Parts: sequence; structure tokens; C-alpha cells
Amino acid sequence: KNAKEESRKVVELIERESEKEPLEEICVMFRTHQQGRLIKNLLDFKKIPYTSVTKKPLLKQQSVKTIINYLKILNLISQNKNGGEQEWWDLLHDSNFSYEDQIKIGTFIKKQRNSNENLSNIILEELTKLQISEKGKITSKILIERIKYLLIFKNKKVDEIIKEIYNTLDLDEENKVETLNLNKFYELASNNYAIH
Repeated sequence: KNAKEESRKVVELIERESEKEPLEEICVMFRTHQQGRLIKNLLDFKKIPYTSVTKKPLLKQQSVKTIINYLKILNLISQNKNGGEQEWWDLLHDSNFSYEDQIKIGTFIKKQRNSNENLSNIILEELTKLQISEKGKITSKILIERIKYLLIFKNKKVDEIIKEIYNTLDLDEENKVETLNLNKFYELASNNYAIH
């Protein structure tokens, strides 16, 4: 009759089929975002677990962007090239620094970007020395130690470096969509690293 009735029927079919098949074997495809939203709302209401995959491009997924940011920073450091302001800012922003710490770090990065020195090397040396909160100092120390550790692998193949980044980060292995995206990115990198 209408979209709500269609959603109700889809969820009814899922409930019926879940008695014969595990939920992981059931896939629902829908034509519009509106349909998907209604179905997901009803699944949530009925407390039926699901994983939702969108058409957002792989390289725009947050977890993949984080890996790319690490790769770019590692490359800039190993090539002793300047740049990387946006990548650093993204990593710092994703590290959940307080608003006040973000302002201090942002001001520091802006001052350094016009320097002739390698921005990444400056950040590696100075970030933990900034006058930021104790939590911010701990967070910055973890980030810097992580990057310094990953520099050990700078001469490895890209797919090997990606594996090390995966192992080093606190990835949410329970998040099926994130895991699928990272596996797809690893596959893409493994197949194309020699070209790009």
C-alpha cells in the first residue's frame, strides 16, 4: 500500500527467514535512501541486528581516510618533503583532543606551515612539548610514538605498511562495515601499489 507497509513486510520476511537462516545470510537491497531509513528504523525497533552498507566511496570512508593520512605523513617524513598540514590536522582532530587543545595545536601548525623545515618533523619533535592539557599531552604522545614506530617500516611495500598501521591502530573489529572497508582498501592497495 505504501512505504511503511513495505518496510513492515520486509521486516516480517526477515523475522520469518531468520528462523531458517542465520541473519548474516539475509541481505536486503532497497531502491531509495528513504526506504532504507524506514527499514532500519523498524529493525532497530524490533531489536534485530543488522549491518548497513552505503554507496559512499571507499576512499571517503573515515577509517580508510585515517590510513591514507598515516601513509601520506610517513611518506612526507621519509622523503623529507614539506606539506601534510591537512593530514596532520585530520589525525589530530580524530584523536579527540579537547576544543582548547585543538585551538593551541592549530595555531602551532599554522605558524609552522610557512617554515622551510619539514612540517611533519617539526610536529614529531614539538607536539608533545606544547602547553596543552594533561589528556592532550598523553594523546599527542601516543600519536607521535605510533608514527615513530611506523617509520621503522617506511621502506616496506605499501601493503605491508598498511598491515602495520592496522595492527598499530585501535580499530573496532566489531564494526563490520569498517572491517569490510579496510579489507577492501588493503586489497586495492595490494593490487595497485606498484602503479600508484
